[in-house]
Amino acid sequence: MQAKAVHTSPLAYLRGLVRRALAGEFVPELGQRVAAARRRHEEELILRQQREAEQQRLAAECATPERQAKLASRRAEMRQIADAMQAGRPPEKRS
Repeated sequence: MQAKAVHTSPLAYLRGLVRRALAGEFVPELGQRVAAARRRHEEELILRQQREAEQQRLAAECATPERQAKLASRRAEMRQIADAMQAGRPPEKRS
C-alpha cells in the first residue's frame, strides 16, 4: 500500500493476501523492506533526538556564570599576550 502499487481497496488487498497465504503462494518480501525502512526511520529519529539533547546540554553548560567567567578570564589573558607581543615584550608567565 505504501509503495502505491495497490490499485484496489485495502480490504480487497488484504483478501488477496489471505488467499495467497492459504494457497502457499504468499512471499512477504515487500513487507520486510517496509519494516526495515520503518526501523531505519525510527533509529534516525532517536539519533536526532540524542544529538539535540546533547546540543541543549552543551548550550546550558556554556551558559553558566562560571563558564562565562572562565572564558572572560581567558580572553583577558589572550589580550595581555597580544598586547605584550605588539609592544615587543615577552608575555608574562601564568601562575
